Amino acid sequence: MIDTLRSIIGLEPRSYMLRVPGMEENEGLLLLGDPGTGKSQIIHQLFGQIRWRKPPEAGVCYDPTGEFIEAHFNPATDIILNPLDARSPYWGPGLEVDYSSPATSATDRQLIADSL
Repeated sequence: MIDTLRSIIGLEPRSYMLRVPGMEENEGLLLLGDPGTGKSQIIHQLFGQIRWRKPPEAGVCYDPTGEFIEAHFNPATDIILNPLDARSPYWGPGLEVDYSSPATSATDRQLIADSL
């Protein structure tokens, strides 16, 4: 309602920056809200903050629509892990197997088979 009143008198709605204390980043973050409430915008803010950290840090994003790749992907530093994307490096389950030891090899193959 306040944002509606602001727009009527010509003021823009306030924008807020979500900041997560560094010590709490690994605790997890859950964003809930109706469509259009700004969940994606918060994630865009967080990626922007991560990108400029010194020393550089990494983030992992599951992005089925490509929204975050379009906005944040840097081919010089970022890796796309999607077998359907031409920019993705080659990977196959066989690359995860340690063939130097027959016992480890059998265990690795069984683990991969179970996970698939």
